[in-house]
Amino acid sequence: MRTTATAPAAPRAGKRRWRRAFIPLLLIGAVGGAVVYLFREDVQDAWALSRFRRAAAASDPSLPEHRDRLRERLFRTEDNLDQAVPLAADPDSKVRAAVVGLLLADQPKVRKQDAVEGLHAAVRMAAWRTRVGEAVERLLQDPDPVVRHTALRAVSELDWADQFRTQLTDAMENGSPADRLVVAEYVAHWNGPLLAEVVGDANQAADVRITAMRGLDTYGDRGVASNRGELREALEAALRSPDPDVQKAAIPALRYAQRGPDVWLDVLCEDRRRDLHSLAFRAWIDSLGRGSAMTWSDSHDAWYRSTSIAVRCGVATHALCEGAKLQILALETEPAIPEGAAIADRDGPAGRAFNTQLARLGNVLSIASAARWYCNTFEKPPELVGRLPHETPAGSAPPRRAMKAYLFREAKPVWEWCLSRKDGYPTRFLTTNTIVRNYGHRPAPDPIPVRPLGAVMDDLLVGPSEFDKLRSEYDGR
Repeated sequence: MRTTATAPAAPRAGKRRWRRAFIPLLLIGAVGGAVVYLFREDVQDAWALSRFRRAAAASDPSLPEHRDRLRERLFRTEDNLDQAVPLAADPDSKVRAAVVGLLLADQPKVRKQDAVEGLHAAVRMAAWRTRVGEAVERLLQDPDPVVRHTALRAVSELDWADQFRTQLTDAMENGSPADRLVVAEYVAHWNGPLLAEVVGDANQAADVRITAMRGLDTYGDRGVASNRGELREALEAALRSPDPDVQKAAIPALRYAQRGPDVWLDVLCEDRRRDLHSLAFRAWIDSLGRGSAMTWSDSHDAWYRSTSIAVRCGVATHALCEGAKLQILALETEPAIPEGAAIADRDGPAGRAFNTQLARLGNVLSIASAARWYCNTFEKPPELVGRLPHETPAGSAPPRRAMKAYLFREAKPVWEWCLSRKDGYPTRFLTTNTIVRNYGHRPAPDPIPVRPLGAVMDDLLVGPSEFDKLRSEYDGR
């Protein structure tokens, strides 16, 4: 009896089961792929964040590259940066320190900002996401000093550092010595009143006070524009410090303070301050040479109040005349700007250069005006006995000099330059009332025509005849 073999059914059933399983898997894969495709940017962001975190935790030298790539991704839209906020609470302090630069990467850094004459300091504001701002606040008070200092430094050097005024002020007032030193480096640009407090506080560490004062040269005086009187008082307190380095830092900082020349003059007229005399003269004359309108005005005030005190008058005269020589050097070095070119470019480079030129000419003319007034007004001026701080000792006996003769000789080179340029600088905008200070004048024509420097000198009563008269009386005596 033959039997017929039949093929087993199991493999076919297995194929059917595999097909039934494959189709759902295929659908799941397709859906997953679609999801990944749709959210591919988020996935790549998460991956970039992960690589950044690993690089920070491992102190990887390529961390800046990871940060830059992550920055490009997160700054595509305004809210993407929120993805980095959790890193500000990471258990690893190296990660927290690294995320500071990422969170602040798109914020503008401070530039040196000098005050505009007549304007006060202004608070600068910036757009700031709430979550990011809160994260930065936490980093500013992080228990790890490296993280905290990284955040304090990064925030302080931003243009709008005053946005975190509360946290930065707290660090200065209650932080560790290292915290205070970090904030002191930048305080000049965002908090003028706090700067004055720090500088004038005898309980502050010397390096903190010195760093705060030097910040004025780095970041300009816009931050102290509205409290220059308080700054002067603080610098006077610094000059009373027993630390010579604190005293030396205060001397150049006085050019940002109201009535700084009064303090320079006090220092220069005190024998016990001899170690500061050279520095004070350099700082005073340099500020005059830069053409600071405040320093020129305050210097004339200091000189005028000192005219009956021979040594103080002699010191102030020397500083003003040396400053005028630097103004002359600047006028000779730079091309003269015609009035017509300045009018045509009122708000441009030519207009600004013309205004600077007018100010320099006025500063120089004020020296001739002061010399003429002094020599013609004082009948019995005090005699100048002894050497002034800037004079090199010569001989054994202290010199005795007539004050008028000394003052005329100091002013003579400046006055002579004015006379040599009497046919130059024609303009209607330079008058006896527009120069920094005049000590007597005759009425100017109305309206004022375009006229050379010599016509303004005639109005100031400092023309050639007056110069020759005083030269015959006082030159060489």
